[in-house]
Amino acid sequence: AVQRAHRDDANVHAAIDWLTTCARAGDSEALERALQLCGHQNWFWHISGQHVTARVAYDALMTLAADRAPSRGRALSWLGAGMVSTTTDEWERSLDEWNCGFEDGETLGDARIAAEGRMGVGYCNLSLGRIEAAIEALDDAIVRAAPVDAFMQAMATGIKAMLLFATGECEAG
Repeated sequence: AVQRAHRDDANVHAAIDWLTTCARAGDSEALERALQLCGHQNWFWHISGQHVTARVAYDALMTLAADRAPSRGRALSWLGAGMVSTTTDEWERSLDEWNCGFEDGETLGDARIAAEGRMGVGYCNLSLGRIEAAIEALDDAIVRAAPVDAFMQAMATGIKAMLLFATGECEAG
């Protein structure tokens, strides 16, 4: 799947550029499609190190979507933007973006998006040294993810284990 994504990467970027141009001209359907396409690139862009390129796309689209109602595309793009900000050491920005993704997911009733948003909130809080807030968010993410997303449950559980280890609770971690 990653090899296929690498092969398609230039076409994906071309599609995002074209859809963003259409969205700037007022095409709301193009905006939602661009948001969804970027949102679905989140983990691929992260593991392939495309954080700077992703930032450009997310910033352009999130500016266009700022005053719109929550949508699946906007929620996914908030999560992707949060991932980028985490990687570029913009922790407060990342925390806000992950939380916005969570809130949009919650509003839409999308349990997977909400769980991933809470995982990101927990990770950011851990990285910022806000242990109690991290525990609350990670525990929530683990519960939310359990019935809908084994990968996200494992991510949140792994981060919670790091937190426990870092706070001296080695056996629990």
